[in-house]
Amino acid sequence: MDLDNELVQQILVPNNLIELKNAGVGPHMVRDTNLKPFVQYVFDYLSNYGKPPSDSEIEYEFENIPRNGPSVDPHFLADKLKERFIRSRHKAILNDLADADQPEEFIDALISNAHGIWSQISSKRHILTSEDYKEIIQEFKDYAENSQQGATYGFKDVDEHTGGAGPGHLTFFVARPKRFKSWFLLNAFIEQRRQGFTPILFTLELTEKDMYKRLMCLVSGVSYSRMVKNALMPSEWKQIETAMAEFNELGPAYIVHPGFEDRKVSNFVLESSKVGADVVLVDQLSFVHPEKESGRSDENTKSIVHAMKVAATKQEIPYICVCQFNREAAQLEDLAGADKIGLSRAIEETADLLIALHRSEDEADLNMVRMRILEGRYCKSNAMWGIKINLQNKTQFNFNGPIVSRASE
Repeated sequence: MDLDNELVQQILVPNNLIELKNAGVGPHMVRDTNLKPFVQYVFDYLSNYGKPPSDSEIEYEFENIPRNGPSVDPHFLADKLKERFIRSRHKAILNDLADADQPEEFIDALISNAHGIWSQISSKRHILTSEDYKEIIQEFKDYAENSQQGATYGFKDVDEHTGGAGPGHLTFFVARPKRFKSWFLLNAFIEQRRQGFTPILFTLELTEKDMYKRLMCLVSGVSYSRMVKNALMPSEWKQIETAMAEFNELGPAYIVHPGFEDRKVSNFVLESSKVGADVVLVDQLSFVHPEKESGRSDENTKSIVHAMKVAATKQEIPYICVCQFNREAAQLEDLAGADKIGLSRAIEETADLLIALHRSEDEADLNMVRMRILEGRYCKSNAMWGIKINLQNKTQFNFNGPIVSRASE
């Protein structure tokens, strides 16, 4: 792999540029003298203006920059660039050490060179000093001025209670089977695009076309039941076409159905980084594979959940995933607690927010679902709302407002 050319492709993606800068990558790591001026310009622009240069600004300064897109995860590239940079410094360091005649000089040369390399390759993301207060205060003020604090969960009242899905947050929608988990995730996906985010949804249970059918019906309001029965009228297809054209004008939103071998968190990171996504949604946890298989399913799930949290933190974007309650919860008429989540206790321990979906037999007859905060790191638990779902004569979510839970009575 040509590391310098790959770096050029990576820094053309704004999110990847910021990731690489925070990881300690810089123009000093570029060997290709033809590419170094461009890399220097992009990093200098980011430092001077606090944001990446626009495509038009790049084209004004540099003509004919190829745009083939990244081929690897930016963190992988950062590691390889650092390794190459350290190897390139070996000879100079050894010469400095050889020139040190006295023990004190040797130690000084060793420490000086070690600190020099560390300062040039160390991650800048988690290093803050008292001198950074102005930048941090401004960042917090800018964030507070945003009327929507995080990516929406699909409903305004829920977002006002939770603050939305913030950078680095890991959220799970939890429910028994057939409780519209995928529909709620898709509704959040749609509303996030309308909100201005660029979401990417990894559909592991349904195919991408099955999920796209649901997307078209939820965006247009056309009956999903009639869609799957191939019973739509020409006027309904026209309604879908018009609604999807309007949705497309909002900007990109991605639905991905990974192959069996690509259902790992590392692939989610790579694919989301390639397209510049700022929200990752996964349907659902039981179909995700660990990076390294263990003999125990709970250990596999634990490693997956931890990998999702690490990915959300490193990418500084929210991850929202669907999972299920265990079999014991299926025997309960009322909503189960967080201790009844299946697969692993790591979900309860690691997640920033657990949102449960539940309906009793009576509520099922009314197409009602209760949406409840099971546990939240940044909000109160037990808040609950009623939502009516219509998939028959139209496709629609009707928010019925808050429900007083027994725990809050």
